[in-house]
Amino acid sequence: MATEIDGFAVFSAMAAHASLFEEARAEATKAARTVVAKQIKAKALPLDHLRGIRAAIGPDAFGLIVQGLKDAEVKGLATRLDKDNPAVKTMPANDRLRHLLALAHDTEPAAKPSRPAKAGKAAKSAAPAKAAGPQRGASASKTEGQPERTLSSEAMAAKSPRRKSASAD
Repeated sequence: MATEIDGFAVFSAMAAHASLFEEARAEATKAARTVVAKQIKAKALPLDHLRGIRAAIGPDAFGLIVQGLKDAEVKGLATRLDKDNPAVKTMPANDRLRHLLALAHDTEPAAKPSRPAKAGKAAKSAAPAKAAGPQRGASASKTEGQPERTLSSEAMAAKSPRRKSASAD
């Protein structure tokens, strides 16, 4: 004897005999919307499963369920499914909803941008390594082209001119 019911089998039987469940139609609709929305919002849901859900329940029902999601949920879902498209994060909510519906239909996500080789890495590896410490004959406090960095330098010894105090005339 089973200890749990098979929810999908029950929904299937209810759909086959919908006239027997007329009084519970609103609850069945609400339950179906909740189940599909929960599955759509699953963090591990890949794009091909989202497309499969759309194909299984039909584009009209799928569209109505997605339109019922909160803007933040649509943004999270669209951002996750099209993670290499920077425009998804900044587009208006209506455009993001249309983009999500297009992804579920047949639009492919944005391709991952190719990164150019960093010029800094190539230059660093080509440049000879500098000695770690002052060279012989060079002043320890002065390096070529840089100002002196000691407390006894002229800049530190300079005194600022005194301001004249404002007197009341």
